[in-house]
Formats: sequence, C-alpha cells, structure tokens
Amino acid sequence: MPHESALAVLSDGATACWASDTAAFRAGEWVLVTAACGGAGSLVVQLARAAGTRVVGAASGRLKLDRVRALGAEAVVDYSQAGWADRVRDVTDGAGASVVVDGTGGRLAEIAYSTLADGGTFVSYGVCDGPAVDVDEREAAARGIGMRRLVGCAAPRDDEQRLTRRALDLVRRGELTPLIALTIPLDRAVDAHILLEQRAAAGKVLLVVGG
Repeated sequence: MPHESALAVLSDGATACWASDTAAFRAGEWVLVTAACGGAGSLVVQLARAAGTRVVGAASGRLKLDRVRALGAEAVVDYSQAGWADRVRDVTDGAGASVVVDGTGGRLAEIAYSTLADGGTFVSYGVCDGPAVDVDEREAAARGIGMRRLVGCAAPRDDEQRLTRRALDLVRRGELTPLIALTIPLDRAVDAHILLEQRAAAGKVLLVVGG
C-alpha cells in the first residue's frame, strides 16, 4: 500500500478498531460518530457502515460533511450549528442513536450523549474539545446506557499491535480507506499545527520527510 496510507492508520487505525469492537455494531441500528472527518472518526464511519449500521456523521463545515457522506454516512450534521442534536433525533425518527462514538469530549460530547437512546452505548476515545463527558452513573444505569472509554487508559501493547495489524490489512484489501487531507513537508510543521488548531483539515495531516 502507499506509505501515506500506512502512516495514516498506524495510530488511528488501532483506535478505530478498538471503538468498533467496543461498540459491537449491529446491522440496522443508528450510530452517531462525532469528529467524523478526523483520522480515527473517518475510519469508524467506514467500519460502522461495513457492519450494516446507519451512520450519522457529525463534523463542521460543508467540505468535511461532504467527505463524511462520501465515506458512507447516511446522514450528516454540522455541530458548529445550533440545534444539531435535534437534527440527529429527526434523522432517527425521534428514537436517538443506539451507539455514539465520540472523539471530541467537552461540550460536543455532552450534546452527543443527549442524543443516545435508552439501552444505548456511548464509546469515547478522544478529548480534543475538552474533558471526557461526565455522566451521572445512576441516570445512565437507569436508562440502561453503557459507557466505554479509551481516554486515559492506554490499550495493552499486544492489543495495540494486533489492532494496528488488522487496520493495515483492511487498508491493504481495500476495505478501509484513510482520509488524508494533505501532506506537508516537515520543515512546515508549524502550518500543520495551525490547520489542526483551526480545525481546517478535512482528514489526516501527514508530515513528509524529504522529497
């Protein structure tokens, strides 16, 4: 496979496979994926679709939403716009999502959690928007909601290597495609950081050494 594709899934591929295994996707259920245009989120969208789920991809801006839809999301919502949680409920006919896979944390994660159906599962792997969502455990238990977090607890080394190999194999077979926004020479690394801080990259940003 191209070196860029391999690089793009070395870390995010293991994370996405962990999230997929943890969520235990079921065909026909609604799955909300936040940060759906990110390195890991875009892979989760594809894994969820491959399992036969109906994906709602949440991202910000038309370019990112278009790319998420191209990855197979049945519906997309812009979480830079007010009322996006209501849009998720509308899309799911008022039932809410059976699974939320969140890579944001913070306020976005709190809103995503509010769209979760009773008996659903909330899977958290990232905190780019703030701390992991703080949920009332008694309320979650009463609603039958399962909480699964990767944040703050690294997977065992053997598991990480196994999941990475699996992700690479899926890419090699053409069953998973990393979403690469652009490649930037290493001496322009500051530009890459600016793009990430501004959330202006629709996909993974790779730093390239040499020509």
